[in-house]
Amino acid sequence: MNHLPQALHKLPLIALISATCFAQPTWANIWECHKPQVAGYTRVSCLSEGLAWVQKDGKWGYIDKTGKVVIPLQYDDAYSFFEGLAVVKKMANTVLLIKQAK
Repeated sequence: MNHLPQALHKLPLIALISATCFAQPTWANIWECHKPQVAGYTRVSCLSEGLAWVQKDGKWGYIDKTGKVVIPLQYDDAYSFFEGLAVVKKMANTVLLIKQAK
């Protein structure tokens, strides 16, 4: 019995709870957001494992700290990388991206 798809749906909730806990004032020095300084995107996330998700024209992808697109903006939704993995959604599919080391 494969429980992986069920577990993937819980990742955004876990990320939200983690962000809420770490965003408390006592954790302010640990929880720092370093966003790439880029223009032209609707939304830009904090860097996570050297990448930030970005949104433009309703599509999501990933850029590095210099603003270079490293994963094309082709997804309907995207979440930050954590331990080399990121959840993205494309059409009706939820997919797990695996970050490759350089």
